[in-house]
Order: sequence, then C-alpha cells, then structure tokens
Amino acid sequence: MTEQELMDILVKFYLNSDIPPSRINEHLYNLHLRVLNEIYKDREGLFILHSGERVERFDESKLRSSIELTSDSVPEHLSSGDIEQIVKITMSKINTCRIQMEQCHEKIVPARVIRHYVTEAMNELGFHSMAHAYQNTRKEELPKRFR
Repeated sequence: MTEQELMDILVKFYLNSDIPPSRINEHLYNLHLRVLNEIYKDREGLFILHSGERVERFDESKLRSSIELTSDSVPEHLSSGDIEQIVKITMSKINTCRIQMEQCHEKIVPARVIRHYVTEAMNELGFHSMAHAYQNTRKEELPKRFR
C-alpha cells in the first residue's frame, strides 16, 4: 500500500465518520500513539514520545536533569533534597500511569504527560514559581486520555 492509498482511505474514513473536522488532529494523534504502541509492544519498559516525534526509553536520570536545569535557570533554586522529593512524587505518578497503561498494553507516553506530572509535584510541594517556569519551557496541551 502506498502513502497515497492510505491517505485516500483516511479521507474516506473522515468523510463518512461522525468526527468533526476540528477533532481530526486529536484523532490522528491518538492513532499515532496506537501505532507506536503496536510497534513497541514487545519491548520492555516505558517509552517517551517527545514533541519532535522522537521515541526513547524512559530514563529517571533525564527527568532529574531537566528539573535541575530549570532550577538553575530561575532565581528560586532547588536543593538536592527538594529535587529528590519532586522526582519521588513524579515517579509515583508515572508508576500509577504505567500500571494503567500496561493494562491497556501500552508502552508510549507523551513527554508532555511527564512534564505535567513534574509540574503537579512541584505545586504539591509549594514550588509554584518553579512549576510555572518548568511548565512554560513547553506549551503543549495534555492529551485527554492522560488527564
């Protein structure tokens, strides 16, 4: 099958579906996640879909590094203990998400979901200005299924 044939199928699908044109992008994004989950279904672990469409294995050390970078870029610096608390709460949220994903045989989580969990953790610990700085490094809406 060629890309043009696939495009023709998609156009016919959307013309005959109840999905309004304003929702096609969200539908295609969810379809994109489903396709990636099929591709990664036999691999071990959790994978992150970055906004640039790159997929990589989740790495807690990269989570910690991104929090440290944000801390270094704003006047309100976090101590190493503060960072560890944020990572601990975030990992708890990720593990809850992972359990739900495994029940659906999913392996791919958008990076914006992880970013949302980090922001929630910062807010829970009272680091509101840090959470604002961290959240504003990327302005992406959280997919509905992860809210």
